[in-house]
Amino acid sequence: MPFADRELQARLLRETHELNERRLKLESAIRAADATSKLHLEKAALRDIEAYRHLQRLHLSHAHEIRNLSGALLLGPPRLSYNPDR
Repeated sequence: MPFADRELQARLLRETHELNERRLKLESAIRAADATSKLHLEKAALRDIEAYRHLQRLHLSHAHEIRNLSGALLLGPPRLSYNPDR
């Protein structure tokens, strides 16, 4: 094999090796960025879920208080309905 061909082959192998290393580093960086992004999305989703649960508890708590405070005064006496088919 002529010297120029060996030199060219060695250079191509070296460049291929360098490009492969760069590709692996980029893929690793992309995986890290994806993991970070996923973590941020999961944290935001958990905050949203917790906020929703908190609002639900507040709503139920207030509804219970309103029912307790209103009692029979707001609801009035129980209504009896007449149904001749019974």
